[in-house]
Amino acid sequence: MLATIEHTAYSPSLEGVVRSAVLFNLAAVYEHRKDYTRAFQFAKEANEGNNHHLRYRATKYRDYCQRLQQYFSHDFYQQRAEQGHASVLPVFICGMPRSGTTLVEQILGGHPEVFVAGEIGMLSSVIQRLKAWEAHIGSGQDYPECINDLTEEHVYQLAEQVLTKLRGYHDKARYIVDKMPHNFENIGLLRLLFPNAPVIHVLREPRDVAVSNYFTHYQAKFGGMGFAYDLADIGAQLVDHQQLMAHWDATLSKPVLTLRYEEVVDDTEAAARSMLDYLSLPWTPAVLNHQDLERAVKTASVWQVRQPIYKTSKEKWRRYQDFLAPLEEALATQLSKPDAFSAPALAAGWFFKGMAYLAKNQAALAEQVFNTLLEQQPEHAAGLQMLGVALMQQNRYLEALPHLEASLAIHSGHVSWYDNTLLAYQHLGQHQEAEALGLRKARLVAFKESMKAKSL
Repeated sequence: MLATIEHTAYSPSLEGVVRSAVLFNLAAVYEHRKDYTRAFQFAKEANEGNNHHLRYRATKYRDYCQRLQQYFSHDFYQQRAEQGHASVLPVFICGMPRSGTTLVEQILGGHPEVFVAGEIGMLSSVIQRLKAWEAHIGSGQDYPECINDLTEEHVYQLAEQVLTKLRGYHDKARYIVDKMPHNFENIGLLRLLFPNAPVIHVLREPRDVAVSNYFTHYQAKFGGMGFAYDLADIGAQLVDHQQLMAHWDATLSKPVLTLRYEEVVDDTEAAARSMLDYLSLPWTPAVLNHQDLERAVKTASVWQVRQPIYKTSKEKWRRYQDFLAPLEEALATQLSKPDAFSAPALAAGWFFKGMAYLAKNQAALAEQVFNTLLEQQPEHAAGLQMLGVALMQQNRYLEALPHLEASLAIHSGHVSWYDNTLLAYQHLGQHQEAEALGLRKARLVAFKESMKAKSL
């Protein structure tokens, strides 16, 4: 029977993720049979079959982690010390995938005052909205640098939106848990929105994390899991994770509770008590019956959390140590501390300060603000457009026009920006230019209407 499955796995008619799924299953079978050489070979072939479909680049991810450390600095939190929401409703459990975050979540979910919502990705959703806004205004900024666009009021509003969504999961719980492993990247944003929210970080022997990821079939469709298909990439991300967590520990005033998976397995009650103490919750033995918790689990750990805790999950990597050279080489990398990041030259929310002046018809003040913004970000499309509007409010149409045109050259998707530019053309008697721009506007409006119709 097993030979038939192996033969099927290499059938020319079996391709892509289907073949990989069969190979991952074969790896699990041979691991169960303790034939670790063949198990690893099947896992390697399964991963290689998926890896070329993915866009993951370890160097790009490292650069991102370095930028997070540069931006979310001591100075950043000193400047925004009074911002954020005082709520401690959200609890964030994070750590490398396959590090034991699901087990910790299940233990905590046994407490009657805690609701575990699963991998809901609240912080990732906030980041996507921030990036979408920057794309909308054509600022050219990415996350985390775009945080500087947020005023104190914006920060509070974002936190309120998160709380509203969380309350949709449970309106009575004292704590609601978002267990998204990669939230270890997002602790900087978390501490801005919720300076006092509890964060529980789970550590595990890195080689065990690596092997567990390498043997897990993520179906090659989760972009954030692209690292898991190559041992060197897994090792590189483990190093980045370690440096990033060390940065948060050294930078943030509210401590992160770090638990070692191996200690949770060896003495589950002690780990549970440390979590409840961290959350100022009374002890209940119900937290030790994690496998009986009635809730859906939608992660790769779905089977494990229904089982008793087994200590055999420790040091499984030793079965495969002869094959882990790429991993070991990556883990041996010594990262230098990122270069110091100079504080933004503009005060937080500078663009919105200019918009507030425009709304009050204080065009000269708005002009000053947008000129300062453009000195720092000359390709800021909305800044160029709004500087043009400020100049038009002062009847300086000839000066306004180059800024209006430049904004459309960078970002051509705003109908109102066409209207502003058309107004300048008409006022200056540039009728041919106005006619040509009117045609461009009409095409844009037609396109937007067609897209709207398709979405209905």
